[in-house]
Amino acid sequence: MNSDDTTVSSLERQKQLLAELSEEQAKRKIAEARLDAILNSVVDGIVTIDIYGTVQSYNKAAEKLFGYPVNDVIGKNVTMLMPKDTQPQHEQGLKRYRLTRQPRILGSCVEVIAKNKSGKLIPVELTISRIDDGNDCLFTGIIRDITQRKEAEEKIRQMALHDPLTGLPNRNLFNVHLEQAIHRAKRNNTDMALMYLDLDNFKSVNDEHGHEAGDAVLQEISNRFGHAIRTTDLIARVGGDEFVAVLEVINGRDNASILARRLISAAGEAVHYIDNQYTIGVSIGIAIFPTHAESSEELIKAADKAMYAVKKGGRNRYLFFDDIQKQPSPPD
Repeated sequence: MNSDDTTVSSLERQKQLLAELSEEQAKRKIAEARLDAILNSVVDGIVTIDIYGTVQSYNKAAEKLFGYPVNDVIGKNVTMLMPKDTQPQHEQGLKRYRLTRQPRILGSCVEVIAKNKSGKLIPVELTISRIDDGNDCLFTGIIRDITQRKEAEEKIRQMALHDPLTGLPNRNLFNVHLEQAIHRAKRNNTDMALMYLDLDNFKSVNDEHGHEAGDAVLQEISNRFGHAIRTTDLIARVGGDEFVAVLEVINGRDNASILARRLISAAGEAVHYIDNQYTIGVSIGIAIFPTHAESSEELIKAADKAMYAVKKGGRNRYLFFDDIQKQPSPPD
């Protein structure tokens, strides 16, 4: 084979290699386009970072979730998508990986808080996977907005622990809170009080004007009760027109007496509904821990007994459990 034949053969080989390279590049572009189409069609945000936290890819769903266009994120540190208080933990995790090559949360689904462009905090589910890239690697996070699920869970929790009509804590939350309050009182060697409240003349509102009027009165009175108590106290609706209040860290009877008078005053103000005006009252029985009882059951019984003594003795007043025997008999 002469030199001319060799030259021709070499040129043909180069053309063949260039053609193969061009074909491979075309295939790669097609594959990349397909991958981009897949990534941009999913509803979850997908963000890929390197081991230093620099964002390498960011799909359309991530744009929608975080509010940043892709060009504002690529090449930036992923901490821009996180609240400030969680950034140090994330950076420490990447630093630990660079030193040990031992990731801790790969493959697991965790709930974290993200931050969008406007600064709004978003609860998300995050699943992280590792992609080997030669001697190094990338981390891909699949991010799902769980705001609606969290709102639904909170609504269920609210319904389980709060009265649907008034929004006050219900019996379930009251029982838990009372046990915790007693535990704190024992631990800190302090007094606490339990009040049992029953509205006076409320039945006539329902009987004479209907349940809508009764509900309106309950909502207004409950709102007043909620504003009357201290921020450290709890008041709950435990029956139709029955309420209980838990007062922590009281100074003997003084704080309880002050709050009782405040609640009586709040209940005594007229309630206006449509064209009617309703005036009711409240009878309050008070038991103090540990003077009158040392368990939640006995404390409730003592306060309830004191409340019934008020009802029998004239209503719209308050009475401590140990003053029951001092009450004068009601007139015939």
